Amino acid sequence: MNTQTILAAVGILATTLFGLWAIAAAFRFSRNVRITYALDQAIVLIDDITQNFQDLGITFRGEPVSANLVLLKGYLINTGRRDISLEMVEDQISVHLPPEFEWVDCKVVGTSPSLQADVERESTQEIKFTTGLWKRKEYMKFEVLAKVPVVEADADNPPDEKPTTRLRKAMSFTHRIADSDRIDKTRVTRPSRITTIPFPFSLMGSAKFKFTLAGVCLVFGVLMLVGAKFDFMSTKQLGYTVTVDGSKHVVTVRVKKDALLLSGQDGFSRESSLSEFEELPDKRPVVVTKSEDFPLIMGIVYCAMGCLILGVSGVRAMKDRRMLALIASKGGSLTKGCTLSARTAPKSEPNR
Repeated sequence: MNTQTILAAVGILATTLFGLWAIAAAFRFSRNVRITYALDQAIVLIDDITQNFQDLGITFRGEPVSANLVLLKGYLINTGRRDISLEMVEDQISVHLPPEFEWVDCKVVGTSPSLQADVERESTQEIKFTTGLWKRKEYMKFEVLAKVPVVEADADNPPDEKPTTRLRKAMSFTHRIADSDRIDKTRVTRPSRITTIPFPFSLMGSAKFKFTLAGVCLVFGVLMLVGAKFDFMSTKQLGYTVTVDGSKHVVTVRVKKDALLLSGQDGFSRESSLSEFEELPDKRPVVVTKSEDFPLIMGIVYCAMGCLILGVSGVRAMKDRRMLALIASKGGSLTKGCTLSARTAPKSEPNR
């Protein structure tokens, strides 16, 4: 099996895989209803606030906050292309936790001006959001308190993940809304996060698969173009210098049914019988380097595909980030029920 056959097989396989991915992506993004969950912030009240002050405590509704109580702030946004009416909703959005986790409290602390939204704790493992007419680009901001199971650890056996990470991974969304898919997940953009990721990957959010796929397409396409430019993928063939009608040509010979097809890189083409070919004057065998158009075509296709994936993903990510940047935080907060208290030692009386 020669190099050209291997490249052709790889190109066909890659084109098929990328084509299937494009069809699946087009089917998914063709849905008119799209809901996005954007994580704003998650903190462990005890560890993140009072770990450096032993005399500082936190109480919630008059009682001390237990260990691994996590406060999570986030948004639910209608990022689709149509409004969500009540007739489209068979079951509202719910967020579930495994049995070892527990929802403590939840509250919608801000919404778009005309959006009516609320959240209720259905059980210790489920909270449910309710909305009226939910127009496109409208949002609700919510805060939840959750108990995360304590992982026994010591200095020699530290926990693998923080409580906030365990809570994020444990959360699962369910709903039954017409013309909708699973809820997309992203994070609210923060300057400190953007500066640690080089451009343009900072526009991609968590879509590592997309720009990895785009990078593979671009690398493969550039390699194909370089190979076509420097004839790395050219083939060597046996050719002949012949004189036809007083003109010399360098031709290659290909059998076409009962005749021979003589073709040259200068555009010369002629059919000849075997006896006529043998009688051609000044015929000498030579080695002909034949360049193929296949690497050039495939290089252009893969570069265009890589740029398209980056462009579509980048435009979509910028739209989502612009929308998150325009969201204004309004309303109350669950943390209003939390108070900080400091335990101070009594002052000693001065010596008299």
